[in-house]
Amino acid sequence: MDLQLRAVIGFLESNGDLKTYWRILGEHNVSRERLASYERKITCEPYMVHTNIGDLVNDFRSYLSILKDVHDALDIKKAFDYARQYLPHDAVGLIEQLVQELGTQRLQQKPMNAEDAMRRFQTLSEARKKIVFTLNQDGGAAKKTSDLHEEPL
Repeated sequence: MDLQLRAVIGFLESNGDLKTYWRILGEHNVSRERLASYERKITCEPYMVHTNIGDLVNDFRSYLSILKDVHDALDIKKAFDYARQYLPHDAVGLIEQLVQELGTQRLQQKPMNAEDAMRRFQTLSEARKKIVFTLNQDGGAAKKTSDLHEEPL
């Protein structure tokens, strides 16, 4: 998907030059036949629309950035990096391990077997327990509902 999006961005930036579109796809060995063989077939070439092309290109670039983050598991890493300071130290280690494994698996493009999936779920469950324990110790989740309704003295 991201390659086709880059080709469309190139097409728009070149004022609708289809040669640019096909050059970008061709550099990655993507032919008309390959596009047509996808589950969601791509059989039409892009065409110029009557709108602000600069805004459209910016929107496509933003979408491409999101796609790359998701495919590279960067969204998980970004969220974890933000939350890290609020997490217990032992949970941080477990989550770092999972995030690193996800990134490595994505780069190697290998499928996850059942044993790896089960181990990851167990690691995630252990990290969750540590986080919940910390929240309970700090009073956040452990406060009794009756404590929330007490009248001040």
